[in-house]
Amino acid sequence: MKLFTTKNKIIILLLTTVGTISCSKDNNIDKQEEEYYYYNQNDEVTITENTIDENIDIDGKTTGSCSSKDKGKPGRHSSFRGALNKMILYRTTGGSDNSKEWENVQYTCSKNYFAMYGNKKYMILQSDGKENDRIELKLDEDKNIRLGKWSQMKLKVKMYHAPKDSGNKKKGFTFAQVHNRGDDVKRPFVRLEWSASEGKIKAIVSHNRKKGESDYTHYIMSYSQGENLEVTLQTNKNKKIWIKIKNVNQKKTWSKTITPKSDWKKDDVCNDFYYSTGPYQQLDSHSDKNPVILYEYLKLSGI
Repeated sequence: MKLFTTKNKIIILLLTTVGTISCSKDNNIDKQEEEYYYYNQNDEVTITENTIDENIDIDGKTTGSCSSKDKGKPGRHSSFRGALNKMILYRTTGGSDNSKEWENVQYTCSKNYFAMYGNKKYMILQSDGKENDRIELKLDEDKNIRLGKWSQMKLKVKMYHAPKDSGNKKKGFTFAQVHNRGDDVKRPFVRLEWSASEGKIKAIVSHNRKKGESDYTHYIMSYSQGENLEVTLQTNKNKKIWIKIKNVNQKKTWSKTITPKSDWKKDDVCNDFYYSTGPYQQLDSHSDKNPVILYEYLKLSGI
């Protein structure tokens, strides 16, 4: 793998000279570029496309369309194009044994896990079925969010086939996060989770960036498969993060302002926050129905 280019060397030199920038300043830390895997259209598998409407559940493995003729690529649609231009696609399979990243997401498509669906109304993200399998859209590294700068991610989704609990676990899959790329960050600051066994949407806030430290869980509202959720994650100039979730079907809204603890405000991490969204499994699927999210829109602002 080619690790460095001339451009990379220049960036590394700048990082050596400038060092870490304080959260009290407006500058963003420059990031060393990385080499990414690119999606090969020849890898696509032709599968008979299903259809979906408001009254039909999704059976089995949902498949979409990647045809350029019928605008099967999500990046061709105004409801997603702006956000996808600023994101990468990250996928793990086999319980996280295999992983790949794709940039240039606006040109990427796979009938099996990332495509348009349901008469091209929805963008689909579908995981592979094992614990720790995921497919996520993540803010690109050069778009990292600085704590104290206004930014926003908004999405409207319907979710299907969250794996249910085994034993005493009360998990399902994570569908949106405010995470951080700091070197010693072991978990997201905020993650939104659908626990199918509890029938609830939860917001889980990490007060400490190291794994195993204390969390605080906000139980937000009940949720049933296929209901419409409108979600907003927002960073504010006062260094607080605002969460808003509306269950359109139930006509219920929950919102909360989160104040990060001092551990998240330190200069080695405060410039490195990012948004992500997609099904991140916390349990194995116990059927042939893999976790899937249908997006009606995905929007980024202030980035």
